[in-house]
Amino acid sequence: MLSHRLPHFSDFGMDTISLSGNLSIKLKAMKEAGFQQVMLSAKDLTQHESGWETAVEQVKQSGLRVTGFQ
Repeated sequence: MLSHRLPHFSDFGMDTISLSGNLSIKLKAMKEAGFQQVMLSAKDLTQHESGWETAVEQVKQSGLRVTGFQ
């Protein structure tokens, strides 16, 4: 049986490539906009000013669920 529930904003994610700024700014903007999911660009990790380990920690701390990488 198909569900007839209405889509909820949290059902959608956003791609970091859609925003300007560093990773922490992008994650904060997405979270404040109500998104629950994020698609990361490889550059978000490989070109992070404090290294990829810090980038991974920022993503974890954001509470956003990673849906994939570009």
